[in-house]
Amino acid sequence: MGMMNNNENINAARNLRSRPKVDRRLSRKRQTAPITGTREREKVKYAFIGLSGTAGATTLAFAFAEYLASLRLAERPMKKKGMATDYAAAVVEINDNNRPSCGFDYDRIGVDKHFAGREYISFYRLLSRGRPIRGLANFDGGVNWILRMPGEEFERFDIVDFIRLIDNAAGDAVICDVNGSFGLTLERDEDRIAELRKMLDDMDRVCVVVDPLPSGMMADCEKIEMFKDYEAAGGDIVYIVNKLNPGVNIREMKSFLRVRDAIEIPYFSPVDVYTAEYNCCTVFTMPDIAKQLAEPFEKIRRLHSFPTSL
Repeated sequence: MGMMNNNENINAARNLRSRPKVDRRLSRKRQTAPITGTREREKVKYAFIGLSGTAGATTLAFAFAEYLASLRLAERPMKKKGMATDYAAAVVEINDNNRPSCGFDYDRIGVDKHFAGREYISFYRLLSRGRPIRGLANFDGGVNWILRMPGEEFERFDIVDFIRLIDNAAGDAVICDVNGSFGLTLERDEDRIAELRKMLDDMDRVCVVVDPLPSGMMADCEKIEMFKDYEAAGGDIVYIVNKLNPGVNIREMKSFLRVRDAIEIPYFSPVDVYTAEYNCCTVFTMPDIAKQLAEPFEKIRRLHSFPTSL
């Protein structure tokens, strides 16, 4: 923590305070505790990436992280006050755009509310300065949140920088939320696809989140071909059909995606989705949504041979 430059912290905090904000209140569903110690263990790296920008990959990535945290809390409750606990998961925002049109993960859950009165470490700033990031964490609710702070502007990071960010994230499962605008700053579309492919090659499992609206599925044909090529090369891909509703022609959808099996998640009530964000929470804190997500998330966690403790 002491590695952070005080002037940089002050300037970053001043920039955040000057941003226009929605007046929200933080609604916590469970107690959190600081990490007092960690231990090395093998990580499982997941990428959540939308086939289109409106697929809901970020919503599901955040919810999946909190699902894993809830399992850890149930399996390993703290027996003594102050006892060291584990990072169940880390969420790493993969964002190469200083001003993404879809917004920042930081604002999705109101990180400024969660870390009021304590330091939030800007991993992106440390990365841009070439400073050590190993052993640092932003712990809240069983999750290590490595999200980009709005208002900070950097030169475009290389893939090796993002890989370093992922590999040094403290957590048994590292959930990489690939921003919907990732790679759009590159001039050539083939370069964007190549960058995405390099990112996926470092993952244990790729969760492709699909909005079954036909225009959404057809919006980025290059991306779906990249997924198919990755899959044909032996890559571990799980297709998650989000926002499923009676209007979806499932046969046509599966034919277009060229998949037989896909994990299906129903279209949530907008009331719950908006309520969660206005309360600075993930949708997993909404009881009805948590029940609907438990089975799909368990499939994602248990597919193939990953340890059940993750």
